Amino acid sequence: MSAWSWFVIGTFLAVYGVLALLALRRPLLARLAFREAWRGGLQTGLVVAGLALAGMGITAGLVAADSTEASVTQNAYLSMGEVDVTVTANGALFDASVADRLAADRNLATGIDGVQGGLDLVGAVADLDQRASDTGVRLYGFDASRQRPFGAFHLVDGRRTYGDDLPPAGVLVSRDLADALHAQAGDRLRISAGASSAEVLVAGVVKLEGPGAFGLGRTLFAPLGSIPSLTGAGNQINVVRLSTPGDGLAGIAAGRRSLPAVREAVAGLGVPGLEVNEAKAAQVRQAERSTQSARATLVTMSLLVVAAAATVVVHLTLMLAEERRRRLGTLRALGLSRSGLVFLSVLESALYSLAGAVVGVLPGLALARYLGPVVAEAGAALSGSESTGYQLAVRPETVAVAVSLAAMLTVVTMAAAALRTARFAISAAIRDLPEPASTGGRRWRLLAAGLLAAAGFAIALAGGGAGRVLGATLMIVGATWAGRRWIEDRARYTLAGTLILAWALVVQATTPLSSEDNAAFAVFFVGIVVSVFGLSLVVAANLALVDRFLALVSPRLGATLRAPVAYMTRRPLRTGLTTGAFGIVLAAITVFAVVGGSYQPDYARDSAGFDVIVRSAQPAITLSPALQAQIARAEVIPTRLYLGRFLAPNSTGYAGGASTYVPLYTLSEAQLANPPLHLSTRSQRFPDDASVWRAMREDPGLVVAATTHVDDTITMWTPTGPVHFTVVAQPVYAIFNGLIGSPRSFSGFDLAVSGSTLLVAARPGVDREGLARAIESELFEQGVTAHTFRSEVSGYLAAIKAILAVIDTLMRLGLAIGLLTLGIAGLRAVVERRRPIGVLRALGFSPRRVVGGLVVEAILTAAIGIAVGVTAGLLLGYLVVTSTYNREFNVDSGALASAIVLVLAATLAVTIGPAMRASRLPAADALRLMD
Repeated sequence: MSAWSWFVIGTFLAVYGVLALLALRRPLLARLAFREAWRGGLQTGLVVAGLALAGMGITAGLVAADSTEASVTQNAYLSMGEVDVTVTANGALFDASVADRLAADRNLATGIDGVQGGLDLVGAVADLDQRASDTGVRLYGFDASRQRPFGAFHLVDGRRTYGDDLPPAGVLVSRDLADALHAQAGDRLRISAGASSAEVLVAGVVKLEGPGAFGLGRTLFAPLGSIPSLTGAGNQINVVRLSTPGDGLAGIAAGRRSLPAVREAVAGLGVPGLEVNEAKAAQVRQAERSTQSARATLVTMSLLVVAAAATVVVHLTLMLAEERRRRLGTLRALGLSRSGLVFLSVLESALYSLAGAVVGVLPGLALARYLGPVVAEAGAALSGSESTGYQLAVRPETVAVAVSLAAMLTVVTMAAAALRTARFAISAAIRDLPEPASTGGRRWRLLAAGLLAAAGFAIALAGGGAGRVLGATLMIVGATWAGRRWIEDRARYTLAGTLILAWALVVQATTPLSSEDNAAFAVFFVGIVVSVFGLSLVVAANLALVDRFLALVSPRLGATLRAPVAYMTRRPLRTGLTTGAFGIVLAAITVFAVVGGSYQPDYARDSAGFDVIVRSAQPAITLSPALQAQIARAEVIPTRLYLGRFLAPNSTGYAGGASTYVPLYTLSEAQLANPPLHLSTRSQRFPDDASVWRAMREDPGLVVAATTHVDDTITMWTPTGPVHFTVVAQPVYAIFNGLIGSPRSFSGFDLAVSGSTLLVAARPGVDREGLARAIESELFEQGVTAHTFRSEVSGYLAAIKAILAVIDTLMRLGLAIGLLTLGIAGLRAVVERRRPIGVLRALGFSPRRVVGGLVVEAILTAAIGIAVGVTAGLLLGYLVVTSTYNREFNVDSGALASAIVLVLAATLAVTIGPAMRASRLPAADALRLMD
């Protein structure tokens, strides 16, 4: 387990262990807590249901994150097969005898059980019979005579082969490549890799098993003897693959142990430029890193659900404290200490929290089974690899962490609330009178406020972006608390809420989504919570204005609603908690509605006016006059097809490793001055896109990258050594799925296959899809692929929308928790407000008006929560899409409207029953009711 898991589980055991010991030492209080929880009936059920939804959310998030990591890691093992260590010359060809000499080295016999020379190239493949082509295809050349230690290829027709029984020009193709080319056994293929080409025959289609899983995508597997034109008549290779005993982690460990001997053997060959790589270990490490962004997203959204659930417990505690005030005052008069009251409240909430967390485990696992495959499929679509399925990973420590988080966060929140509810005047509580005005304790209040502000200052200095938000919030709360004597309450709360909201927005606007991806998610999480908190303070402080507004609009309506509005005004904290439960979740839903809306494509802008993108593994693309007549303008971008080591230490999205395919797009000076693409995220050093392109013209070490975080450093290798780049921006879509630089940026990558990318703008009236098909049909023998920008962007957006759907599902759990809060409030109103309702009935209020008042109170509470959440979400969403992603502000109104309608409809549904029950209460019975 990780240190974080040990900390969470240890804290949970410590907290509940202390509560258990205190319960044993104070059995009377323990019995009271158990009795109150047991006698709660439907109310207890609703509370446990709300907390179970929180436990369900955090369990689903953590298990889905673990399962995504396990699936991606398993794919990394699968793609490498039995290859553990490789020897390369950073892309350069070398003599095939290197593999023979390593295989004959007796010093390697104990640690290495397989040595094989081969080719690892990228190029284009054309099916001459199906008249179809594809570029960016991986070519896996292997020595069939030494294939057995690396496993057999499993064909879709049930056969198995090591490659030595294939026809002289026979090759194998992956299922993904066969689908792209519509290839069948016996088809003639033409392989193009730079200036070299070879014609071969399809001997079979392989499954994603054993060596056939290499690359997890469009791959062609060729015995070296079938492609002599690419291997210098069989004398040239560019990789030696070595297999060690053991699979999985055992194979990686064996490979690491064998490294010294392999390096010594390679050094003894006397061949300059050879390097030894831990190929499988590098692939697995990068695979594990590639899931960190998905994990951060899932955990952040799950914690927002838990935060909403914490408000349920605090809200219930405040209501129960008010209802039980006379009984609690009696207990205090009989000698129970204030700490005893706090323990009583905390123990009762701990029972609710633990029950809800445990109940939510199984539904959470079921939800993870749904969410995980969506995330994995979307990740595969964004990375361009073939999905190999989903592996549900249910780790006991993960379930324990989920239960611990769901139970502990609400208990800690409850402890803070219980400290407040335990402070009351005993005599006033027994007689059910209002609390007397506080006349003392100013010195202690100033000391506590100063300590709170000092703690906030320390957190702001040490906590990064999230620390700045949280620390400044504590400082503002401490300062306004200290000014209680000099500033009127409404002004204090309004000022504090406004400052908290403004500061959260400032930090969000100045925190880039760069290499510190988890820090950005932390700022987002804390920013949503404190923004909603700040807005709720402002609304709660000015709730009396609603009463005045209603009276101005309609005196009769104002008279009807005065009682429920007054009730909300007199209890701003409880009103704020209820609205906060909705606000936190709706703020997140609104932010992602803005993100989803901002991803609505603007093809004219994002494609720079081009309609078709043509890719080729040849340095030049020549179109016939008939096709040229359909084209208004075209631009060629020289593209090197790099295949080799790739390292981006702080990024989480690129499947890097010892053999990574990265297209290198070289923009000319004219194209840098008038770029053919639109940028999305850029480094904060640059105020606009033009400044990025100017800097790239001057500094060859600056690049634009589609799948690497801004401000990250990339290292790639050429035969002359490593080359370093700094990412300064990302394109708006990952159509240019590599690095984009100036002519000087990629001048050292001469050994990479020289290809080209052609951007085509069609003449008015020309069918874009038809033009793309015509280009591909005319140039298919060269392995050219042509797609419209619209089709490529649509595939990318589908993956983005799938991820947003996962987030939306988690947020709907939070909405359900908010609705349960209203249901609990409705049930409590029947008990807590029976006497005021009886008075209203005795004064002539009809049952219909009582029902209307309670329903309107609930709807007004939900409406305030909606207003707070949507406002905070729109503000944060605007900053996220404009400052972080450099996109235009737009809102997915359908997603947002559906959430709002759901909240209002469900509010009416959960409130009408308790309201009808309260309205049928006889006035005489209500007035005689005693506690």
